[in-house]
Amino acid sequence: MFFITMKYYLNLFKITLLLCFISVSVSIAAHSKSQSKHHSVLWEISGNGLEQSSYLFAGWHMLCTTEIIFKDKVKFAIANSQQLILQNYFSWEADEDYFTRIKEFENLISGTPIYKIDDRKLRKKLLKGIDQYYDLHIDRAKRIIYPVKRFTPFEAFLFSYHSYIKGCHKPGSFGQLLHQHFSQKNAAIEMVGSYQNILKNHQASGFMSAQALKDHFDHFEQQQALVLAMKKAYYLDENAQALSDKYFQFLNTEHTSGDLIKQHIFTTNTQDWLPTVEPFISQQSTFISINALYLIGEGGLINTLKEAGYTLKPL
Repeated sequence: MFFITMKYYLNLFKITLLLCFISVSVSIAAHSKSQSKHHSVLWEISGNGLEQSSYLFAGWHMLCTTEIIFKDKVKFAIANSQQLILQNYFSWEADEDYFTRIKEFENLISGTPIYKIDDRKLRKKLLKGIDQYYDLHIDRAKRIIYPVKRFTPFEAFLFSYHSYIKGCHKPGSFGQLLHQHFSQKNAAIEMVGSYQNILKNHQASGFMSAQALKDHFDHFEQQQALVLAMKKAYYLDENAQALSDKYFQFLNTEHTSGDLIKQHIFTTNTQDWLPTVEPFISQQSTFISINALYLIGEGGLINTLKEAGYTLKPL
């Protein structure tokens, strides 16, 4: 009798445990489904007198060339668009050799070159870190050997941010592929924004001082893990806010100001894009590609278009 009673209660416990597990699983699935309704890298633009929908796509710059993947829904939107609007983000021409553009960047980049840093110990650590962790390409065929010590810490980061991705030797660019595709179709292409201003804002944020670069090298594996987490937030979750939060963690080290970083990098204003965007989307279906940082928030393009009277729906 004792064993029968014990068996009864054991079975009852198992059933209760199973029901709890099912309940939790359903709750998680429902929460995930609810969350997914609000997160997407692709949004449909309609309403406000538009005869056909246009599409707003958020790309990301901290990806390798091998990681640039257009999902099926994005391919569909591209195929159904007759025009292209690209944000002039500094990564959109990532396939170009940065060393061919050094003269152009020299007028935009300020700061103390590494070889002029007074602290000899710090200077040596930075050069060692660059040699150990950063992938600053040298074109052996052209015998181009640019003196890395003449870089500012920001330049060293800018020319090799793909090094935070394990096994990567060149940064990827959604914009570059999109520009090629729409150019082959002889489609109308327009640019919005200024990569010069983006570079200036990144420098004004102070995220890449000499000490901050040392912080990156001191915790390089942690920084790589954050970049991997960004990729997950982008591709798997399609969560621009989570992506933005991880990017802030990546930029905000022991020797930076979080407030300055938020002010100069994460405070966006897309209002002045409307004079370019509205005529395009009123004429034909347009594919708009911007960096994910400019998608959300008060100054993001979703909010700007909504305030202008358009309906935006995540796809």
